[in-house]
Amino acid sequence: MFKNYVIVALRNIQSQKLYSFIKISGLSIGIAACILIYLFIADELSFDKFHKNGEQLFRVMQIRYDENGNIANYQQFLPAPVGPELKQFAAEIKHQSRFVSHSAVVRSQGKVFQETISLADSPFFEMFSFPLIAGKTEAVLADEHQIVLTQTSAKKYFEDESPLGKILTLSFGQTRKDFVVSGVAKDPPLNSSLQFDLLIHFNNLPAVINDPEILINWERWYNPLFVQIQSGISLKQVDERLSQFANQYFTTSMQRDITEGREPFSFSLQNIRDIYFNTRGAGNTGLIPSFLLGGIALVILLIACMNFLNLSIGSSSGRSMEVGMRKVLGAERRQLIRQFMIEAMVISTFAVVLGLLFSQLLLPKFNGLSGKQLSLSTLLESFHILGLLMVAAFTGITAGSYPALVLSAFRPVDIMKGKLKIGSRSTLTRCLVVFQFALSVILAISAIILGKQVSFLVTKNPGYSAEGLVVVLTQEIEQQDSERLYHLYRNEVLTNRNIQGLTASNRAFGLFLPSTQLERGEQQLHYRFNRVDPHFSSVMNLRLIQGRDFSLNTAADRDAVIVNQRFLEALGPGYQIGTYLGDISQGFPYNCRIIGVIEDCHFRSLREEIEPLLLYVGKGFSPNRDRFSRMFVRVETSHLSETMSFLEKAWKRILPDKPFIYYFQDDALQRLYSREKRWSEIVSYASICSILLACLGIFGLTALTLSQRVKEIGIRKILGASVEQIVYLSLKHFIYLIGLANLIAWPVVYLVMHKVLENYPFRINMGLHYFLLAGAASILLAGITILYLSAKAALQNPIDSLRYE
Repeated sequence: MFKNYVIVALRNIQSQKLYSFIKISGLSIGIAACILIYLFIADELSFDKFHKNGEQLFRVMQIRYDENGNIANYQQFLPAPVGPELKQFAAEIKHQSRFVSHSAVVRSQGKVFQETISLADSPFFEMFSFPLIAGKTEAVLADEHQIVLTQTSAKKYFEDESPLGKILTLSFGQTRKDFVVSGVAKDPPLNSSLQFDLLIHFNNLPAVINDPEILINWERWYNPLFVQIQSGISLKQVDERLSQFANQYFTTSMQRDITEGREPFSFSLQNIRDIYFNTRGAGNTGLIPSFLLGGIALVILLIACMNFLNLSIGSSSGRSMEVGMRKVLGAERRQLIRQFMIEAMVISTFAVVLGLLFSQLLLPKFNGLSGKQLSLSTLLESFHILGLLMVAAFTGITAGSYPALVLSAFRPVDIMKGKLKIGSRSTLTRCLVVFQFALSVILAISAIILGKQVSFLVTKNPGYSAEGLVVVLTQEIEQQDSERLYHLYRNEVLTNRNIQGLTASNRAFGLFLPSTQLERGEQQLHYRFNRVDPHFSSVMNLRLIQGRDFSLNTAADRDAVIVNQRFLEALGPGYQIGTYLGDISQGFPYNCRIIGVIEDCHFRSLREEIEPLLLYVGKGFSPNRDRFSRMFVRVETSHLSETMSFLEKAWKRILPDKPFIYYFQDDALQRLYSREKRWSEIVSYASICSILLACLGIFGLTALTLSQRVKEIGIRKILGASVEQIVYLSLKHFIYLIGLANLIAWPVVYLVMHKVLENYPFRINMGLHYFLLAGAASILLAGITILYLSAKAALQNPIDSLRYE
């Protein structure tokens, strides 16, 4: 019997080629979207699940509270001495490893590379499942002069030679150290929160950051700490031990919290498998991208299923006689339901196969959008095969259930008498058309608004001139060395007529600046700060609106600062420019005076509000924190290639043993919004796909409707109806439905996008033109689709129409 059902299904598919093509192609596109997004979600959910000791691996977090006893924030950075002390203090902890990354210059066989170096404690490879290809797990980081490479790094430095025992020279500023390669690890998988290329012992940290006291400094919260607890130990036991540790080692800090009216901070454990999704401490977006992509895939699949359903309902009257004859000949309702469901499952199976092909074709583009390296080979695992079969079953059941239940319910006598009143103009069909176009319009308007918001973020004037600004990394970690390099480089390059100016900064101005607070009585002023050289304002084209700029005599302005408007407003009307910020005995910045005020500018991402800003040229917090990490070179863009070559040659003359590393400020600003660009593109592709699917459904329904009205059209033409009148009869029905879909979609998308844009302090206004544009586009595309078919039918010879049967 099953074989007979399949044969009948294949015959029906063959006899209705156009409608079968629309059904299968529409479903395949929806399934392809689901497969791609399923791969994305599966990859997201696999993060950090590969560690064998995963249940015992945790990151130690600090929890701080506000005045009301609520959690204010989670902090993943701890003082460096905490790790070894906690291991000695708590027997429940089997291993501990601190982990942090820094940049360094690597020399190998006469070649120089700028690399990211990671530091960890010796139990690192015993705790985490990063397999070693060469070397022993417990011995590769036993010594401070050992280094572990990944496969990629080993090939990069030594090609096909064995790297074991070879020497790599690492430079941290002016400090050089030789390291012996003691092991080679497999490249960390992409679904790992911990990534490294070169790994050295954590005890090298003082040399790396030029801070001899860092390993014994309990006041500098610097590095994440991971622990592996003993098997069989409950988290409650470890939490109690952490509380005891905090009370014993952080008495002063906890007492300070109590004095300031807050609950004292505490420590907690975060499992390694929760880090990627826990936005409180990981700085990630958690499961939000997966939910959003899952929703988009579901929308596309629903639209495809609605097309299937619409065409099935529309073509029902054509199969009414078949159902009637089957019932007269003794077919039971359950047999008819089985026939139509198997038919839907056959179409769904074809769609899945075609969907897999589409997925493979679209995968490179999707990988580019998602930033991943997904592969269809993932689906070969039994669990994923089951998921794929469930998608096929869901699609077939969703798309085929209604026609199966409705058609099988009619009485044979009603069918034979022609009382069957279902077809392309049924209420359900109209509702489905409205619903699918409403979903398409929601995606289309969202894509337009997101695209405009991204364009706004990228093109908005940041308050300084980013074009023609080349940022050169100094690669020095000591203040004096960075200043010496800056002055040498400045004297070397300013002789070129294409160099318009050069300045230096402690931080990546325009991307990130550190923050602290200033207390004036009961007032707490949170602000960002940056050490610069006296030429900074002029080279960056910052607009001075009060006071004066820094003097070229840095010594004369060692207690002078320039602030932005927000800083001055936060001080209040009582502050007079030129007076000290506070009690000078408290040190920096209280012993400083404001000499100038610049117009507010975006020294961070436009996702953030503009905060108070303080610029200084003298010594501020500490020598290590006041180094010039970057030089900003203002160049003439009309001779860019020639100028960049000159800048590199000048660098090589001064520092031949370090690579010339630079980036363009305007490119860096655009990369800030890569996440927004990615989502804008994803929603744009989804909206295009959904509208095309909706139009494909309209095409099928229109063709079906016109095929059922062939005689009517012929009679109308004989009675004098014009082509325009006949086309109008076809158009008005669907255009009305699409207009209604727009009216439903507009308030929904307004509420959703209003909520999305609230996350951006600087955003576009949602004008009516965005909605009108998407609405007009949907009506136009559907109109063109209907116009083609209706005009073709209207131009047909009436004689042929009346001979149709």
